[in-house]
Amino acid sequence: MIRTPDLAKEIVREARRGLEDWGRGVEIADAGLHPAILEYVHTEWARLDGAPVRCVLPLTIKTRIGYDAVAVEEWIKHLLEVEPVAIAIHGRTLKQLYTGLANWDAIGRAVEIARGSGTMILGNGDVSSLAQARERVAQYGVDGVLIGRAAEGNPWVFADHTATREEKLQACIEHSRYFEKISPDQRFLNMRKHLAWYCSGFDGARELRIQLMTTQSADDVEKVIHAWNGKE
Repeated sequence: MIRTPDLAKEIVREARRGLEDWGRGVEIADAGLHPAILEYVHTEWARLDGAPVRCVLPLTIKTRIGYDAVAVEEWIKHLLEVEPVAIAIHGRTLKQLYTGLANWDAIGRAVEIARGSGTMILGNGDVSSLAQARERVAQYGVDGVLIGRAAEGNPWVFADHTATREEKLQACIEHSRYFEKISPDQRFLNMRKHLAWYCSGFDGARELRIQLMTTQSADDVEKVIHAWNGKE
């Protein structure tokens, strides 16, 4: 995910391959630019030195339905001007964060606006199962659905499977191994939230979760889980 204009330009100019992805909501809000991003979106393109317009990479954009009010009509029209491959839309405003319910009617309006443009519209918000995802596709016409929070500690949601305790514990170990392999420079502290998410929905989960919050490595995770299993 490209989070800064400088990085965006660097990737466009030097990498010249792969996928460019914009996720700019948080940065814009933190900088106090939230009214400008909707009202002066062309200025934003210019601020990137025209990179998206000239971009030879497939461009995808993640966004919300507005800042503090629904602004789908004007916002999506502006985003379509740079001809992205896909726009992923979360059905809440930025101000809402994750409060209230996702507004799928607004996402449906985005689908209508983008119809015939060649840009895929992906919907996101309050989807916790494959069945719900299929319902959203059928009802609102989106090209796909993103599942976010419902997948935290539950990657089995994409397989429509309810994990057993043993599967969750094995996932703790395997995920920890992958974390160390893929992100060797990151502190293991960043992995602990995933361990906490996995440890729920079974007897003794709270006790195990507390122990896992002290781990410093994948080896620690495996030792804690094996010791905990030995008590059962």
